[in-house]
Amino acid sequence: MRVLQMLALLLSAWPAQAHDFYDKTCCGGHDCRPVPCETIRAEPGGFDFTDPLDRASYFFSRDKMKPSQDGQCHVCIYRSVSPPTPQCLYLPISTRRHTQIWLVADYAVHLIILHGPDGQIVALNPMEVTSVRDTRAEFRDHFHKSTRCLVFTADGKFIGVTEDCASVRTLIENGDRE
Repeated sequence: MRVLQMLALLLSAWPAQAHDFYDKTCCGGHDCRPVPCETIRAEPGGFDFTDPLDRASYFFSRDKMKPSQDGQCHVCIYRSVSPPTPQCLYLPISTRRHTQIWLVADYAVHLIILHGPDGQIVALNPMEVTSVRDTRAEFRDHFHKSTRCLVFTADGKFIGVTEDCASVRTLIENGDRE
C-alpha cells in the first residue's frame, strides 16, 4: 500500500512541473497534459491528435502549436465545453542551419528556406506548395528582376523567390540533407 501511495504522489506532482511552461492563454490549470508523440500526426495546415484515453480525434491548426520546453509532446483541450475544444499543442522543436524540423514521432515537417527578391528569408512548408512555375517572359516586368521562380501555395497565394524552380523542386522533394 505504501508503494501505491508513493507512486500516486509522484504522478500527481509530475503534471504540475510540466504545467510550469504552459501558456496561460491556452491552459486553464487542468486542460493541458503530456501525451505520447506517436498520437500526433502532421497534416497540411496543422496536426491531428488521437487521444489515447477516449480515441477521439482533435485537429490543431499550426497557429496553435507552441514549442515544448521538456522535449515531450503536450496537448491542451478544453473539455468543459461541448464539443471539447483543442487549444494548444506543444511539440519538441530542433533547428538546423537551413531547415527547421517539428518532430512528431517518426514524422517531420521540414520547412524549406528560400529567399525573396528583397533578401528576406521565406520559410515554406512543402506540404502546402501546390505548384512551382518559372516567371514567364511576358510577365517579368510585373516582378522584381531577381525573381526567378513563383511558388504557389494551398491558400491561393504565390511567392516570388530568387532560387530557380529546379532548386525549389529539389528542396520540396528532398528537404535539406546537409
